[in-house]
Amino acid sequence: MIDKIINALIFILPAYFANAAPVLFRTGKSKIPMDMKMKFYDSRRILGEGKTWVGFFVGIIIGTIIGALIWLIGLQRIYNFETHIMVSLLLSTGTMVGDAVGSFIKRRISVRRGRPLPLLDQLGFLIFALVFAYNYLPAFMDVYTIAILMVITVFVHYAANGIAYKMKLKRVPW
Repeated sequence: MIDKIINALIFILPAYFANAAPVLFRTGKSKIPMDMKMKFYDSRRILGEGKTWVGFFVGIIIGTIIGALIWLIGLQRIYNFETHIMVSLLLSTGTMVGDAVGSFIKRRISVRRGRPLPLLDQLGFLIFALVFAYNYLPAFMDVYTIAILMVITVFVHYAANGIAYKMKLKRVPW
């Protein structure tokens, strides 16, 4: 069981890195928000100032690079290199789409930028990453392993945010 969890964590690393990349590379200061400052029918921004095209694509690129490194150093070789890159790209893209969907939901229910929405913040990106890569999920990613991965991800997310806050990369520690 421990092997399955370790393999699942290695498999999902591209998503974790994609999720963290916009903060690490300070892409929130980019001038081009994904929603182009447009408002939804409720008169609120669609996504908000914090979701930029630069951050979106940096997340996808970093996650995909991490996936390539995982394969190249032999940490996990479930697929051939090309398929591994595609799976890493799917995980990373799903992560960034999930993060944008989370931002959309938070704007609809009036959660201000930078404020937490428990579970959506921690698991939204993971769920979308797994959905995007669903057709390529390896055998060890059964329902129980995914459930354990979700629990672990909550703690990883809080820890990563705490570290980013201490490093002054985030304004709030959540």
